[in-house]
Amino acid sequence: MSPVVSPLARIWNFPRVQLKFARHRMRINFYLKEPKSKKPTPVFCKICYHGISVKIYVSESIKPMFWNKKKQRAIENRSFPEYPEFNQRLNVVENFMRAEYRRLELEAGVNPPSATTLKKVIDHKLHPQKAKSLEKGDFMRFFKKIIDDTNAGVRMNHRTGHAIDPQTVKSYVTVFNNLTNYERLKGKAISFSEIDLNFYNDITQWLIKDLNLSNNSVGKHIQIIKLMLNEATELGVNSNLKYKNKRFMVIKEQTDAIYLTESEIEKLLALDLRQYPKLEKTRDLFIVGCKTGLRFSDFKQILPSEIKGSYLTIRQAKTGDPVTIPIHPVVNSLILKYNGTLPKAKVNQVVNRELKLIAKMIPDFHEEIEFTTTKGGKKRIDAYKKYELISTHTCRRSFCSNEYLAGTPALSIMAISGHKTERAFLRYIKIKSIDHAEIIKNKWEDKRRA
Repeated sequence: MSPVVSPLARIWNFPRVQLKFARHRMRINFYLKEPKSKKPTPVFCKICYHGISVKIYVSESIKPMFWNKKKQRAIENRSFPEYPEFNQRLNVVENFMRAEYRRLELEAGVNPPSATTLKKVIDHKLHPQKAKSLEKGDFMRFFKKIIDDTNAGVRMNHRTGHAIDPQTVKSYVTVFNNLTNYERLKGKAISFSEIDLNFYNDITQWLIKDLNLSNNSVGKHIQIIKLMLNEATELGVNSNLKYKNKRFMVIKEQTDAIYLTESEIEKLLALDLRQYPKLEKTRDLFIVGCKTGLRFSDFKQILPSEIKGSYLTIRQAKTGDPVTIPIHPVVNSLILKYNGTLPKAKVNQVVNRELKLIAKMIPDFHEEIEFTTTKGGKKRIDAYKKYELISTHTCRRSFCSNEYLAGTPALSIMAISGHKTERAFLRYIKIKSIDHAEIIKNKWEDKRRA
């Protein structure tokens, strides 16, 4: 026979059962930002529920030597006499988060609160001054408007009058998101009036040290920030010109990238892929790119109407500029192979994956190549197999490099590649020192024969 439970006991026990169930669904764990630091480091927590994870920094810092990783609280030690108050503050924060979560869960009904909603509510109450300051950020509001206008087609490329390439918009969004995180970390909005060399030094250090970005990625961030500042200045939104200081510079590092030689392209073309028709189409389109110098956005969907006799005439998707390219005999054979209509390519990521699978079938592409990069402020050397480095962009770089080696005038190649200056073009092509030596040697032999 079941024991008799008084109404009072039922009332008392019910919330405890509910609380236990809620805690089973939602977990809060505290961590240190830099657990190996010798100095005080910020404390953050992760709220996990229904497969969702939310990361929130609390207004506390502590030396890792005083932190108990297992208990997720300060150790009870005389060397850290403030531990009772410190731990009590974390307890208060945790209880507050649990209460806010339960409140939002009740308001949401069937579905749990979204990560964005939970983070916004907790951040607003934990850091009211920070939330208030972020509401005043005029630079980021302008940046967001530029992204929105670009996506809506309101903002066009001022040089061509055409829509801006989607890949360019993606780079805007990446920089915007990183700057948003930077604002949250600093607890202060980015204002036009405060963008100076101090901001430049701080943001570059953060991108290098905290985000561990390469020098070229950092340079891309600064380039886009300056682009936004220039546009704001031209529109009369910004009057602070400190970003024009020569030390507010875009970091650039010469990149190591591969190109395929003519003999390597021939080996790709000779590969028998009849058992893999999908890979065969990808390979054939890649060869078209190697022999035309077109970007992936252009050669992925060449129309029959753009093939006119011995020439291919298209309007480039990125720049909007028309370009006429002589049809190489190899390209002509591929056009005939597909009865005048070249196959359309899949999305870039899929094509890149398939290109690596194709190249892996050729022994020559197992050659190991070392690349030197600067990442997180440190030089590093990474080794790759050549087939791992092939992408849709390789074909365009191969075209430019091979034509340059063949003696085609740089200006003629640039008319197809779209490079505006010979300096930029020479940085783009990837020719080994032995190739340059061969060019000079051949020139000497031509002079002797003349």
